[in-house]
Amino acid sequence: MNGFAKNRKCGFFNTLLQLPGIIINEVHVEESRIVVTAQTKEKYGTCPLCGKRSHRIHSVYCRTLQDLPVCAREVCMKLQIKKFVCTNPRCKKKVFSQRLPSGIRRYSRRTERAEEQLTQLSLEVSGRKGSWISKLIRIPVSPSTCLRMANKCDVPVCQGIRYIGIDDWAYRKGHTYGTILVDRETGKAVDLIKSREKEDITLWLKAHPGIETVTCDRAECYSQSADMALPGAVQITDRFHLIVNYSDCVAKISRKLLPELRKIKPERLGFDHAHDQEIQQIIDLACGRHVSQDKKGLIIKAKELYRKGYSMRRITRILQLNFRTVHKYIENDIGQIQTCRTLLIDYSSYIETLISGYRKGEKLSVVYRKRPANKLR
Repeated sequence: MNGFAKNRKCGFFNTLLQLPGIIINEVHVEESRIVVTAQTKEKYGTCPLCGKRSHRIHSVYCRTLQDLPVCAREVCMKLQIKKFVCTNPRCKKKVFSQRLPSGIRRYSRRTERAEEQLTQLSLEVSGRKGSWISKLIRIPVSPSTCLRMANKCDVPVCQGIRYIGIDDWAYRKGHTYGTILVDRETGKAVDLIKSREKEDITLWLKAHPGIETVTCDRAECYSQSADMALPGAVQITDRFHLIVNYSDCVAKISRKLLPELRKIKPERLGFDHAHDQEIQQIIDLACGRHVSQDKKGLIIKAKELYRKGYSMRRITRILQLNFRTVHKYIENDIGQIQTCRTLLIDYSSYIETLISGYRKGEKLSVVYRKRPANKLR
């Protein structure tokens, strides 16, 4: 490459990179990256301690910086920086480095624009995912660097919060939990509390007396904390837990009512013995009596081990089951455990509709299509 083409290429990159105070000397375009060799324009340095200018060069060192990619290639900048000797005999600082131009932070290995892009990426995704995406956008960093950049960001202080949402989140699922607080107006997280203790949540709520509504789940620690810290605030149960409360209530009533249908004789219902077996299977399915022999054996085994003094965690290891499953098997009777999930029947009123349809001589498929659309959802 002749001198004219080289100067033209360097001038193009000077315009492209737009880093004031830096002169590009060489540009090497490789297969996967572009290596830019540059130096600072200033031929003197200002002592950061006494403020005196110095033209006496002590040495030159090279800093390697990452910048934003160009044409899907990683940009690596090798910036030569001078060290100067302070000529003030009374100054305690004998040697100092040249001040960096704007766009490059002190001790940083990346330009400010590359740092800002990686910081925004680190705030949006996890450390591993951020590291994977950074390699795709040609600014490769490690997962630890992504976490470190996210931790350096200052958490904005939210003032005048009126509507707050409280829920738990897991440091490690099944072991350690904390509390997250979200501003319901903006949908952004306001703060994280390291525990779910009532005292910690009460202290936080007392520090924000302007809160008007508190949205939380059915946990007693949240409702009690809101009662103690904000007695005038309105407590709201979110939609998901309202549905959970309703479905739990329906399931509880169903377990009480549906077993009574088994006691009714077929002659009283008005259908013959040919349909009796089919109706009985429907009632058994709705009552949760469709228990396979394998699961029935597991339930009996779990109850026997618990009676012998085994802990629940040890039973989970022996039977290779989830802890919640073992807890359900031990705390409930076999008739109360529904091991077959079905959307066919949820409560007794629908069974009564089926039975009345059979009395009129209608088929099951006809009765099923006549059901209300929201009954079984």
